[in-house]
Amino acid sequence: MKRLAPLLCLMLLFWGCTETLNHRSVPPEPVEAEKAMPPLPTFGMHADEGVMTREAKSAPVRKRGLGAPSASASGLKAAYADDNRQFNHFLDFLETYKEVPHIPADVSERITLSVLDQKGRTLPDCTVRIALGGKTVETGKTTADGIFRTYPALYAGTAQTLTATLRYADLEKKISLDRSGRRDVTVTLDTHRALPAAVPLDLLFILDTTGSMGEEIEQLKTSIDLINLNLSQLSVRPLIRYGMVMYRDAGDEYVTRTIPFTTDLEAFRQRLSRVRAGGGGDTPEDLESALQKGIDEMDWNEAGIRLAFAVTDAPPHLDYDHAFTYMDAAHTAREKGIKIFSVGTGGLSLAGEYVLRQLSQLTGGAYIFLTYGERGESDGGAPGSVSHHTGANFTSDKLEAVIINIARNELNHLVAQPDETHGEYFEGVAGSQKPDEVTAELFEKAVGQLADYAAISLSGKPATAVLPLASELSGPDASYLTSALLIAATRHPLFTVVERDNTSAIADEITLGLSGFVDEETAARAGRLTGAELLMAGRVVTSGSRVDVIVRLVRVETGEVLSATRILMDTSLLPSAWD
Repeated sequence: MKRLAPLLCLMLLFWGCTETLNHRSVPPEPVEAEKAMPPLPTFGMHADEGVMTREAKSAPVRKRGLGAPSASASGLKAAYADDNRQFNHFLDFLETYKEVPHIPADVSERITLSVLDQKGRTLPDCTVRIALGGKTVETGKTTADGIFRTYPALYAGTAQTLTATLRYADLEKKISLDRSGRRDVTVTLDTHRALPAAVPLDLLFILDTTGSMGEEIEQLKTSIDLINLNLSQLSVRPLIRYGMVMYRDAGDEYVTRTIPFTTDLEAFRQRLSRVRAGGGGDTPEDLESALQKGIDEMDWNEAGIRLAFAVTDAPPHLDYDHAFTYMDAAHTAREKGIKIFSVGTGGLSLAGEYVLRQLSQLTGGAYIFLTYGERGESDGGAPGSVSHHTGANFTSDKLEAVIINIARNELNHLVAQPDETHGEYFEGVAGSQKPDEVTAELFEKAVGQLADYAAISLSGKPATAVLPLASELSGPDASYLTSALLIAATRHPLFTVVERDNTSAIADEITLGLSGFVDEETAARAGRLTGAELLMAGRVVTSGSRVDVIVRLVRVETGEVLSATRILMDTSLLPSAWD
């Protein structure tokens, strides 16, 4: 207790030793939600079927989640950054490196539409039309997760109200979107989701085949059978089509070559076996021509899942003045409901990563980067050693395992729903560190995730109130955890924590109950009492020797949850166990 004892004692006095809440004991939420298939593993998680490594077993704090598929033959290690999940983190990346060559696209204002059927299931392939004053400014399709994201700053000017028209089969529904309103809008249509017996799954590889890409090309050849085996054995039995666009640069043997979509794996494998690396010379290559061939001109399925993997070690030529730019490709992909997962290889430059991450974020995909055995910052590697801004959200696995899990995760949306923290959590165990140090590290990581995954920009360092965690723990233990949250929030550079002498009285007035749930009315009242724009609120539940903490970042103006984080910790880390 040497390092944090003074601060924690002050916080304990500040919050007071509250009595245990007189509520029925609520069992903790399961660590791993019951799903038909495991979801895409997220950053920082061990991708080893849930088996802890020696390092993980001895580490007092670790990030955990569900595992990846079985090991593969490839020697290429890959990791990925889902910039729509870590949205605020991504906005910081765009601002920090805005001087690199790119096509500007202001995505800082984002409204996410989640479309569901009568049973609460996601509705893929629902067409969405966004209009201003009756004039259509954007069209698109929901993907397997039922999501379509729109970015008003790209087209709305000073207009404050948008109209979204959603159509599924013969059903149409119009809703009004307020730009100052909720960032996440759920729309339920009075219909049932209709899926074919075999869900169409289109997988397109947009492959840079210049001279430096030999290793990646050969590994794809050896991995395609494993990818097909894993996906074809899923319970949903997808109807898989494979396609490819190969590209080089102006002056090479070819600029683009295409393998049309086919369900015939053997025919695709034979075509793939003839692909060779060659050409290139200057660093940029003609990615934009390849995107036009792949995204705009390929024969994509009309109802199913559509995934593109753009693999390159070079930035695109932006000096060719193509009529169809990479940003046009992103908008076309949104219209067709195609997710682009970009893959950066071989020491891709910052300029290349910037463009690839723009493509993936706008289309709902993720940026994948090959690590070649290098370690990320969170694993002791040098900053920029594997990607220019991955931060702590980093994990690695075999490239084909990542591809398999991405496709599996998309199919998973059609049979199950993800939980609010995506099956991800920070775990703290008793170890060589002192209990207070472990707790401090847990809450520091959790608050960092709340910031990174926030659905709005936090660049203005919004005023934030930390509410006492709803808990069934004893007064000292409950206050200790709330104090740890308060200290972590105060230390984070993006939160301006509201300090009020009457915080305890405010907490008494705002009754959250054991769930720690903050509805719109409660959020508004808390905002008025504290002067805060954001709230950190949550709950603590115990089960045996485990303490389960979920904390949510709530926007006062709308009462919506901007991000959520989860901590699982041993009860041995609590003050009541120190005697």
